[in-house]
Amino acid sequence: MSSQRTFRIGLIGFPEKEQNVLQSIFWLSKTRPRIYTLANVKERQKPEILMVNADDERAMGAWKEYQKREGESSSAPAVMVTRDKDVECEENYVHHTPFVASRLLKMLDQVTIRELDFIPELNIGEHDEANSEATTAVLEQVMKKESVSHNHDQKILVVDDNQTVRKQMELELRNVNADVAFAENGEQALELLQGQHFDIVFLDVVMPGIDGYQVCKTIKRDKDKKASKVIMLTSKSSPFDKVKGALSGCDNYLTKPLSHDDFHEILDKYLMVEEPI
Repeated sequence: MSSQRTFRIGLIGFPEKEQNVLQSIFWLSKTRPRIYTLANVKERQKPEILMVNADDERAMGAWKEYQKREGESSSAPAVMVTRDKDVECEENYVHHTPFVASRLLKMLDQVTIRELDFIPELNIGEHDEANSEATTAVLEQVMKKESVSHNHDQKILVVDDNQTVRKQMELELRNVNADVAFAENGEQALELLQGQHFDIVFLDVVMPGIDGYQVCKTIKRDKDKKASKVIMLTSKSSPFDKVKGALSGCDNYLTKPLSHDDFHEILDKYLMVEEPI
């Protein structure tokens, strides 16, 4: 999954002055994971998100005609813009004027997450600690989406000292048929491993105190636990690190940032999935 994408915004019913304000706000997004730009009408670019002036009857009429033409199921999601603070709309997003850049960009981000499924925050380990608060906030928004119920037939342990990585892993594993536990360091991981068996252990290499290699060796030396599949997670990618991981007994070695697809490829390989009867 790419960590940056440009979204075309179609404006309906806004005067030139407000269009210029919006264009200036969109310009601020050029270094963000989600870049917003105006759809080029002359080139007949199809917008991915619509912003509609809900205070203008003609704009609302144009939006309804657009929906009929495109079909409601395939038309772009809409953000209704209004001065009326009491206006709410269950089916669409509502932004109240005057425009505030941070508030508008946050709403557009929510649209890309919920409606367009663009979530670069799922690239595990890509976001550093300096941006962890912002990344975690976006992931919390994603976590609010309805999740699929599942049985906890298997167990997974995630060990990483980075809060954002743990949150990313939690989100990735929410619909997996497994019971998931988390540890912030090697000591916590060993405590959890003493009392229960885990089918898969995702293990960060560099941690304060007991590092991932030591935890892995402890698991693999225990006859009752060595069947657990240990997947080493690290930001390092040198041949020496991979050799060291192999010598510690790990079953696989993944370099962060880890993409959504790569992560689930590993799950498909090591997590036992029961076929429906």
